[in-house]
Amino acid sequence: MPNRVIKESIWTSPNLNNLPGPLTAEILFYRLLLAVDDFGCCECTTRVIKGKCFPLKDYTTEDIEKRLEELESANLLYRWENGARQYCIFPTLGRHQRLRSFHQRKTPEPPESIVSACQQALADDDACQQALASRACGRDPNPNPNPNPNIYARFETFWETYPKKKSKGQAEKAFRKIKPDEQLLATMLATIERAKKSADWLKESGKYIPYPATWLNARGWEDEYKKSDYETYRNPRQVEDIEPKEYLKKYGKMKRVEQDVNVAE
Repeated sequence: MPNRVIKESIWTSPNLNNLPGPLTAEILFYRLLLAVDDFGCCECTTRVIKGKCFPLKDYTTEDIEKRLEELESANLLYRWENGARQYCIFPTLGRHQRLRSFHQRKTPEPPESIVSACQQALADDDACQQALASRACGRDPNPNPNPNPNIYARFETFWETYPKKKSKGQAEKAFRKIKPDEQLLATMLATIERAKKSADWLKESGKYIPYPATWLNARGWEDEYKKSDYETYRNPRQVEDIEPKEYLKKYGKMKRVEQDVNVAE
């Protein structure tokens, strides 16, 4: 049978919420399951559940508490308290959901007593026990792990080097699509450093520097630069070069001069 997806829109669907009938533990299970994070946890303070999962229903907090007790008795969730708030974990989430990556927790970590209770309840189910242990220890049980686990660190290196910090999400998406190894990343960085000295990238305070995603999609690291593509700004009273912005502060205008640079032919 194909898998089906239930979305959070059921919380506020007028047609669905106009259906009559009492609150059952099964209904609460479905709606609460949509609120859990990648670790199978969510807040289950009764007032929070009522406002989040049943905003169009007139169920009372007492109704919700009774159904939570029924779910806990069936080992479908386990609850713990942290300050004035109550949280729960769904121990069988790993059996029914294929989690490719883990994002930031939305709840405090469950105490050891809750983790132990979950492991004990699932002792006869190896798949669930392994998934729970992985979540508790912060490991990713993904059966198809990312073959390039350093891609995030490489992107951050690219992002720090690229001069125009715009549309980071689109840039990361393009970068992940390319999946550069260390050698290709080094080529990208070297090309960016050369491009930073080019006339186009220096013109009008970098106005014509492409967005990083555009540069990546266009395979900008393959661009070639010749000596004629470069310009620098030289203090006419001194020998050494200075940065364009500093030149403007001191002298008010720029003078284009040729600069010998090492570029790929």
